[in-house]
Amino acid sequence: MRIVRGGFKGIEGKITGVDTKRGKLFVEGVTREKAAGGKTSPVPIDASKVVITNLNLEDKLRKRRLDRETSETEPATTRKSEEES
Repeated sequence: MRIVRGGFKGIEGKITGVDTKRGKLFVEGVTREKAAGGKTSPVPIDASKVVITNLNLEDKLRKRRLDRETSETEPATTRKSEEES
């Protein structure tokens, strides 16, 4: 995954967490240092500001969902001809 907009533009890394409620991603290596104590915390990145460069297809649920979505987006003429056969 690569960040394409904002202050962290150009950084590539793995997604370490997802906040689905807010639509934010947490990326490996994108952190901010807190003022008190010098601790670091992950920075939430908006999902619209990233590009997926590599997708892990070993997850069976993800693969099933992608297969289902691609079959739904096929043109209606293709599906009709398959059903008639």
